[in-house]
Amino acid sequence: YMFNNLTPVSQGSLGLSYAIAYLSKLGYTVSIPLVDNQNYDLVCEIDNELKKVQVKSTRYKQNGNYVIQLKAVRANRTGNTIRHFNSSEVDYLIAVTEEGDLYFIPTSVIEAKNSLSLGNKYLTYKDKL
Repeated sequence: YMFNNLTPVSQGSLGLSYAIAYLSKLGYTVSIPLVDNQNYDLVCEIDNELKKVQVKSTRYKQNGNYVIQLKAVRANRTGNTIRHFNSSEVDYLIAVTEEGDLYFIPTSVIEAKNSLSLGNKYLTYKDKL
């Protein structure tokens, strides 16, 4: 499993690297924002249009399916702020599992706000690097 012995930050960095490699393999131009205070991780040019992409990685399984946390918790001076996933703010979600599976999901098919089980509903979006 590729996320073994990694800190959450390192796991996220590896997931982001996999996403960049995957999009590049598909022939898309990938751009990385200079700061990380936006709700997306990458910008990708698909069919001459710029698309916002959020990347999540997971090693957590529930009922045999990998689950990704969609909500984001950000620390600030007054405490933690929870930001729920809003499918209208990004165009694609890339989920990378510890087994190296990658899901390239248009956010228009995602209804969840907090977590997402990568079960049968998302099998058509599953790929490998």
